Amino acid sequence: SKNEIPQSCKEISAIVAGTQMYQKAHIDNLFAELNSDKFRNMPESEQLHRDAHLAIAYYDSGRNIPDTIDPRVIDLMDKHGPSEE
Repeated sequence: SKNEIPQSCKEISAIVAGTQMYQKAHIDNLFAELNSDKFRNMPESEQLHRDAHLAIAYYDSGRNIPDTIDPRVIDLMDKHGPSEE
């Protein structure tokens, strides 16, 4: 029927953006590494977490990730994020 919506808004947004969205496993893995000893003991640990949340939101909305996001967060996103297939 015409009232049926075949896909969720998030799925449609991902299709429109031409990219896959972050799933729970991607986010869990990224933040697990951010919470590891390597990052947890850094003075900027809290800012890295904020940058990661913000960067994932930008990514999922199909927007460019701003240059203000820490490059270490970008590296973690490349490592743990959805593949660009």
